[in-house]
Amino acid sequence: MTICMNAHIVNRRGLSEFRSVSRFSLISAAMHSPARRHILAGTLLAALAGLDGFLARKPAMAGEPQPHALLGGPAEYAGEQRIAMERGQPLLLFFSLTGCAFCEALRADQLRHVHAQRERLGIRVIELRMDDDRPIPGLEPARSPKQIAGVLRVRVSPTVVFLDGEREVAERLVGYTSRDFYGAYLDAGIASARAATGERRPPG
Repeated sequence: MTICMNAHIVNRRGLSEFRSVSRFSLISAAMHSPARRHILAGTLLAALAGLDGFLARKPAMAGEPQPHALLGGPAEYAGEQRIAMERGQPLLLFFSLTGCAFCEALRADQLRHVHAQRERLGIRVIELRMDDDRPIPGLEPARSPKQIAGVLRVRVSPTVVFLDGEREVAERLVGYTSRDFYGAYLDAGIASARAATGERRPPG
C-alpha cells in the first residue's frame, strides 16, 4: 500500500487506534462543556468522517500519469542518470503519487527551485510517479517508475531519495512538513550526497 502523507508513515492500525482515542477525547470534551456541545458534536462527526474516509481510501490510480512540467520526468531519466554518472553527481529522485496534495506542495515550494539551479548545485533531479507502470524510455533492462519505487522500498509519497548509481548516498526524506524546516533538510541531503560522490567529480 502506498499513501500520501505530510510527515510520517502511519499504518491502518495506528489510524484506527487514533480514531478511537479521538472519538473518546471529543465525546469527553463535549460532556464537560454543555454550552459547546452542539459545536463539538459537529466537530466529532466531521473528524470521524474524515478518518473513516482516509482509512477506506485507495491510492488514486491514473491510466496515463504524466511527469510534471516543473521537473524532469521518466523521459529524461536515462539521460540525467548518464550525466550524473559522467560528472560524478548525485541523482535526486522525487517519488510522487497521482492526487497527492503534499507532493504538489513539495514540488512547488522546494524542488522546482532545486531543478532550476541543478547545474549550480551539482545535482540531477527527476520525478517518478509511484503509480506509473509504463517502461521508462532508454532503460535496459526495462523498468517502470513503479518498479523502481519497489526496488528502493519507497512506500510513502512524497519521498526524496539521493542516489549514486544504485547506491543511496544520503538520508532519504519521507513526507513533507513545512517549507520552513524542510528546506534545511533538503540542503543537508544535497550536501551529503555531493560529498559522497565528490571523489569522482572531474577536475575543473
